[in-house]
Amino acid sequence: MVQKLDKRNGKYSFRYFDIDGHFRRHTCNSMSKREAEFEQLQFLSDLEKSKSDYSGKYNINTLLWKDFYKLFLNHCTNTKTDIASYQYVIKKINDFFPDIKYLKEFNRQKIEEFRTKRQYEVSQSTVNRNMHCIKSMWTYAVNDLELNCKNQAKGISDFPVPITRKIVFFTIEQKEKILKEIRPRLKPIVYLCFAFGLRLKEAVNLTWDDVNFNTNRILIHPFKTFKHDPDPVSLPMPTDLIKYLKTLQKTSLYISGAEYTGRTKLANLSADIKAEFHRIVGFGTAHICRHTFITHAKNNPNIKESDIMEIARISNPKILKAYGHYTKEREETIINNIYNTNTITPEEIDKKIKELLKLKAEITVSK
Repeated sequence: MVQKLDKRNGKYSFRYFDIDGHFRRHTCNSMSKREAEFEQLQFLSDLEKSKSDYSGKYNINTLLWKDFYKLFLNHCTNTKTDIASYQYVIKKINDFFPDIKYLKEFNRQKIEEFRTKRQYEVSQSTVNRNMHCIKSMWTYAVNDLELNCKNQAKGISDFPVPITRKIVFFTIEQKEKILKEIRPRLKPIVYLCFAFGLRLKEAVNLTWDDVNFNTNRILIHPFKTFKHDPDPVSLPMPTDLIKYLKTLQKTSLYISGAEYTGRTKLANLSADIKAEFHRIVGFGTAHICRHTFITHAKNNPNIKESDIMEIARISNPKILKAYGHYTKEREETIINNIYNTNTITPEEIDKKIKELLKLKAEITVSK
């Protein structure tokens, strides 16, 4: 049934059910009723083509681009995937290619053209992130919607981007000072970031349901991953964190005491933490907590790098090098050990042997 045209603010509009079943309103471009009626019929006709199926599935030949990305964004919402980056990439695609009507028109040629154009606007690492979004969209089209087509984004490689290594981390003394002097509202977040090397978004998403005081373990939900619904990582909690968490009052679903999951709230929280770090120790951001965690773990000779990668949720050894830095004391210890090993003389060895033989004789006599 075609909905009647309503005139609002000089323009005609009508209600309709979109491809994912939501009741929405479309505003016509024309201010003439006759032209608006024609636009309405054309719009609904295109919508029906998108809804038409092919062997029980969506049809790649009729699925509209705008209806596809609505389906995809709705899928992201249902799977609790952060959609802000996808919304931004979709907006850029629409800016570059306003004439794209069907999903099939956003083919490999268009994707590579998008990649080329973006190089002149942003860094190559940002282009790579945009391309990962596009690849996820096409993977959803082929695997979830089961479109009878090839993945048009498959095989397009990333730009080789060198990993920048910023040697910035907090010392143990600076970390203790921060935890002692930071405002109470921010302390739970910062404590969690220091305890596991969490990214800020991972820390704010932790809820009390993720904490198990019976087993003293916590579930970390990975943020920086290309999976739609990544599995949480179960980690044991250090003793000091267990004691601290038990002192907190459960005033919210979240351990942080409030919800900071929204983009604006998260940005404001990040700015607040940065301001506090600068007030207390003169530098730093929330992300430096991750560098601090990995750096001090790396400087402990009893901890293997593979264990650090497992706990810090790092899959690439190169990333570990970017995050983990040797402290001045650790570098001096390594250098001294190298030179001490290489410069030991035969006389020193004979002296040690004589001392041990003398000690052995004294022990024998005492018995």
